[in-house]
Amino acid sequence: FGAAPPRRDPHRRGRLVAVAVLAVLLLALTASPALRARGQHLTSGALGAIAGWVTPRDDALREAKEARIRAEARAAAVSDADHVVDEASKLSRSFAASGRDVVTARVVAFTPATAAGDARRVQIDAGRDAGLETAQAVVAAGGLVGRVTAVDEHAATVTLITDPASVVGARLEPGGTLARVSGAAPDGVAARAEGSVSLVLAAGGSATKGARVVTAGSPQGRPYPAGLPIGTVTSIDPDRGRLERSATVRPAVDPSSLDVVGVLRPRASR
Repeated sequence: FGAAPPRRDPHRRGRLVAVAVLAVLLLALTASPALRARGQHLTSGALGAIAGWVTPRDDALREAKEARIRAEARAAAVSDADHVVDEASKLSRSFAASGRDVVTARVVAFTPATAAGDARRVQIDAGRDAGLETAQAVVAAGGLVGRVTAVDEHAATVTLITDPASVVGARLEPGGTLARVSGAAPDGVAARAEGSVSLVLAAGGSATKGARVVTAGSPQGRPYPAGLPIGTVTSIDPDRGRLERSATVRPAVDPSSLDVVGVLRPRASR
């Protein structure tokens, strides 16, 4: 979309000559003390009229600029659509073994950390119209994001695994040690860094740094099918006589950069 060459103005030279002549006349007029007051008034009005007459309107340049803006907007829209298709394809491949259909949605809003206590929630642009219900797992290409906790006709609320009220049954790999993952730190442990979650081990269990954490599964797979990636153990909390051993987990999906997500719903019968 190259800009069209500017059109030649056939009257430009005549206009410039007229401007020069008028300028000389105005200078002569204002040189006389008797006519200076009238000359100042005339100068202001005349120069304003001349400016509008001499400056040509470059419609071609304006139209070329508008065409470029429209083309850039179309290119951005195509790029965004391609991004959604790519992410949807990744989600379908990553969670094909979950026994669920993947409904693709975009994250369109989030709950600020200062609102509703320490709630960590986002809103997505799919709802009942896409077959969504509460207690369905929400994932991104890397792993578990959270679960659907409220549904409207065309939107839904997702409570993230980093929410203090969120609790997810989990297992450590390798070994299969049972645990639970929560957005809240256990009693006697300092608050987790933003974006991290807590792992509390079943009695007698142990964890090692770098262990992979996955969902243990929920009854009938709702909200969480078994085996969804949750994150990785990054540190083990000191014992200090507590009854339960705990650790810090870095989620497999960064909750601060969510975009395209998938909701796992029961697979439609064929």
